[in-house]
Amino acid sequence: MIGSPNFFRGIYQASSGAAEFPSIVNGSSMIQEVFEEEFNNRQISYNFTAFNGRSDYGPFIAAGIPALGLATGAEGIKSVNYRTQFGGVANAAYDPCYHLICDTVDNVNVGVLSQMSQIAAAVFQKLGDNEELVDKIAKSNNRTDTYVYKKRAHLMELEGKYVGTYDYHELELM
Repeated sequence: MIGSPNFFRGIYQASSGAAEFPSIVNGSSMIQEVFEEEFNNRQISYNFTAFNGRSDYGPFIAAGIPALGLATGAEGIKSVNYRTQFGGVANAAYDPCYHLICDTVDNVNVGVLSQMSQIAAAVFQKLGDNEELVDKIAKSNNRTDTYVYKKRAHLMELEGKYVGTYDYHELELM
């Protein structure tokens, strides 16, 4: 979720998955650093959120594959502190329509969706341009049976906005 109407800007915190998914912490922490750098370079406020396998990345970390991502909130309730930091309404759901019939495109905060998408695209571009870092992340869990897609991220401008495309290359045994 990166377009919640009553959003916060969150980066999954790799170390919060240490107890349940210890093999992915090192690699996921490397990705987290790239996300943090991007937010800091843009001077955009963020906070950390639990990296507990509850989202689409869950099967990857359960298999020992480093991952990370962004979040803007779901059915949880926004705190007063987060209201101060990110605006919106305290003591209300980040997304009152989360997984309900009203969870449509009309329920999306387009501004935060655009902002978070641009940050994600920039991080993908950085990872795509830094094969050494990607290899380091891929090998961080000390497994020899992890399959890794080598991918190259590309940014292109479409109607004044940057959108990401990705070229997937061979599947390799690492």
